[in-house]
Amino acid sequence: VTIEKQGITPLKPELDKIAAISDPQGVIKMASYLHTMQVQPLFGNYIFQDEKNSNKFRLHFYQGGIGLPDRDYYFDKDERTVTIRNEYVKHISKMFQLTGIDAATADTYAQTIMKMETDFAGASRKLADLRDPYANYNSMAVADVNKLCPAINWESFLADAGIKNIDTIIVGQPEFFKQLNTSLTKESVDNWKIYLQWNLLNLAGNVLSNDLVMQDFYFNNQVLNGQKAIQPRWKRMVSLCDGLVGDALGQLYVAKYFPPDAKKKADELVANLMAVYDERIQKLDWMSDVTKKKALEKLH
Repeated sequence: VTIEKQGITPLKPELDKIAAISDPQGVIKMASYLHTMQVQPLFGNYIFQDEKNSNKFRLHFYQGGIGLPDRDYYFDKDERTVTIRNEYVKHISKMFQLTGIDAATADTYAQTIMKMETDFAGASRKLADLRDPYANYNSMAVADVNKLCPAINWESFLADAGIKNIDTIIVGQPEFFKQLNTSLTKESVDNWKIYLQWNLLNLAGNVLSNDLVMQDFYFNNQVLNGQKAIQPRWKRMVSLCDGLVGDALGQLYVAKYFPPDAKKKADELVANLMAVYDERIQKLDWMSDVTKKKALEKLH
């Protein structure tokens, strides 16, 4: 009941901040702030293990900034993709209308979003190219990222996002960040404000009042994935909690249902498996000694 009464109100503090932006630096500062809220305007920003050194965690920058699943949705000419593209524009407009914006303005906003996202999509790699782990691993000093996309002061961007003491960033697709620089340079502040509003609304739409939830479900679940009916809110919230704090919940579960003796048995089972693997690798007649050594290193 409270959620229905609130409508778009929970987003008002962020929407007010976006409305107050007056210059390009304000756009970038707000984008950095939104990254701390799991909204990812402009590009993808992730922290996970360094693919070439698993002892270290690294900051990874990836192509992004689009609302459709991947770049081909913006360009393919088949009937289904064209339909999805058209529905996406209508969806953006309807979501804006549900925040109280008139239909004509919302339609203009939707066209603006589509144009900006299409520019990002045009500089994005295709799915097949994203499968090459070497081509999508470009370790750079922060100073080099500044050269790649000078429209953003990356030291300030990281500081505003609460990311400190970073000297290296792994950039997945450097050419995308050249396009990001172009877009930041050519698009008006007003267009970026529309873009930031949409990124916030697009992330939060599925947890707000029912009118926004159902519009979000219609496009992202029915149109894109063919899902017939929405799950009850309690199920969606359980999934959301599991996705956000799954490891923390897992610790509580283990404390209650996985006593030390069960852990000991599981460890023994795994140790036995490892010992058998070790023994079998050493006895293989089709593997050279050098390869066996590497295989044993990988095993352990």
